[in-house]
Formats: sequence, structure tokens, C-alpha cells
Amino acid sequence: ALIQSENPYLPVIKEFNCIEDLLKVKKNQRILCFSTETDEDLQLETPYHSLLVGPEGGFSLNEIELLKNSENVVLQRCNIPIMKAEVAVPFGLGHLYNQHNKKSD
Repeated sequence: ALIQSENPYLPVIKEFNCIEDLLKVKKNQRILCFSTETDEDLQLETPYHSLLVGPEGGFSLNEIELLKNSENVVLQRCNIPIMKAEVAVPFGLGHLYNQHNKKSD
């Protein structure tokens, strides 16, 4: 649909086999990850470079700890606690798009 509508903001989708690989590759980028494992409400003020969508069934306890302890990953809760990938991707990309296109007041 993004191609058909000639949307200039096409996401680049990358698959990682483990959280450690993701954190190495994206170490200088802020990553937004929606999670039920946090009480932090969604904050649109912080600019993010990437969106992390987890696996079906959720992250393991070890992966959650790695994400929580990473300086560049921001875990945030949103009003929809569990989303399928086909909902999470456009939902998250909408937030990233909004942030990158905010006008200064």
C-alpha cells in the first residue's frame, strides 16, 4: 500500500536473530519498543530512529532485561497492550513519522 500510494517514507525492515545483534547494529540510534513490561506511557516528545517489533509470543525474560538495560532502547506502554505485527508496524511507524515531521512552535 505504501508503494501504491507513492508514500515517500518507506520503512526499511531488518530481521535480527537475537537482541544482542540488534543492539550492536543500532547502538547509536534510539529505538522505540512497545511493551507490556513497563509502566511508562507513550511519549511522543523523544525522537526515535527505529521501531522494534517483537516476536509472536513476546520477548523472553532475558531479552526484556537486555532491552530495559540498553541506553538507546525506550520501552513504552501504549493503550493497546498486545498487537499483532500487522497492527504494530503501522501503529509504530505512524508515531515515528509524526516525530520526524513535527513543526517547531
